[in-house]
Amino acid sequence: MPVATPETSLQIHLRRISKVVKSWPGDPLDEWGSIRILNANGTKPPIFWCFNSAGEFPALAEALGTDQPIVGLRSLNQILEPTAISPSHARELGEYYAEKLFNEFGTAPCIVGGNCQAASISYALALSMQSRDTNVLDLITLDAVLRRPYPGKMLMLFGRNSRLQNPFFEKEIDMNAAPALDWRHAISSVKIAIVDGGHGEYFFPENVSSLAREVSGARKIVEKQISVSRLPHWNVIEEDEEYLVVSTPKATCKITDLAIIAGWERNGETLRSMGDDWICYPLTHGDDYQCKLKKPAVQGEFILRLAACARDVGPCAWPITDFQTISLTGHHQSSRRWAKVTERLNFVCTLRNVMQKFRGR
Repeated sequence: MPVATPETSLQIHLRRISKVVKSWPGDPLDEWGSIRILNANGTKPPIFWCFNSAGEFPALAEALGTDQPIVGLRSLNQILEPTAISPSHARELGEYYAEKLFNEFGTAPCIVGGNCQAASISYALALSMQSRDTNVLDLITLDAVLRRPYPGKMLMLFGRNSRLQNPFFEKEIDMNAAPALDWRHAISSVKIAIVDGGHGEYFFPENVSSLAREVSGARKIVEKQISVSRLPHWNVIEEDEEYLVVSTPKATCKITDLAIIAGWERNGETLRSMGDDWICYPLTHGDDYQCKLKKPAVQGEFILRLAACARDVGPCAWPITDFQTISLTGHHQSSRRWAKVTERLNFVCTLRNVMQKFRGR
C-alpha cells in the first residue's frame, strides 16, 4: 500500500485558503481558487492585489471600474496567527502566486499591491515576477512598512486616521527626514500618499474611492536603476554581544549617499528587521566607512547579506549576495521600544481579526 506524501506547509495554507475564498466573486485562475479575477475584459494593465478579507476585493474592483482588471489573492490573515506568520511563509505564498500569474499573463506590465500584513506577500510576489522579466509598474503597500530593499517603484499609502500605522499621522510628509529618507535609499523610486479612512476601513463605501484614485494613478514606467560599477567589500572589525561593526575603504567605494541594509538569514529564514536599526548610514573613520549593525536577538549561525543602497537609486545590485557566515554565541534582549511596537501590532491584528469575524469572511 503506497504511503501518502505529507502535505507541505504551502499546500496546507492553500487548502485552508481555498475554504475561506469559496464565496469570493470572480473566475478562479488556479486549482485552489485562491486566485480570482474581476473586470477580466478591461484593457488596463492588471492589478494583482493581496487582500485580507472577502469584502475588500469586490469593493476595490467596483471602485476602479470595469476597464481595470484586478486579480484578488488571499493573505494568511485568519489562516495563521499574526505572530506565527514567518517571512518564509510570505515568500513561498508570494512565489506560488507569481508562478500562476506568470502562466496566465506572461511578462505583460502589471501592478502589485497589498494591505497590512498582506503587503509582505505582495513584496515577495513582485520580486518573483521581476525575476521572470515581468514589468512590475508599481508595488503598492497600504498601512505597511516593509523595511527591506526593493529594486523598483513603490507607492506607499497610509490612512489619514490610522494613528498607529501611519508614521505621518497629523504630520507633514518630509521626504528629507526619516522615515521617508530611509525609504528613498532602500527603494529605487518611492512615493508616499495619504488616503481616507483608518486602519481596516479603506474598503468601506465612504473611503474606497480615495484608495482607488491613488491606485489608478500608479502607472508610470519604472526607470532602470543606476548601474554601480564597484560595490563596497565589508570586513568585520569589531563585535560585541549586541552589535557588529563592519568597515570598507572609502577609496574603493564609488557610491555617494550610501546606506546599508543588513539581512540576517538562518536556515533559509530571513529574520524580521532589527527595529529602528534596519538601515545604517556609514560614518567616516579615517580612510574608512564604518557601519554598526544590530545583531538578531537569538543565538545561532547566520548568513549576513548586506544591501548597498544609494539615495533615489535604491539597491545598487540585485539580488543581494552573501556577505559571510557569522556565528552568534551571545544572546541579548530585543530593544524595549521594538518590543512595544510588536506588542501594539499584535493587538491591532487581533482586534481586526475579531472585527472581521463579525463582518464575515
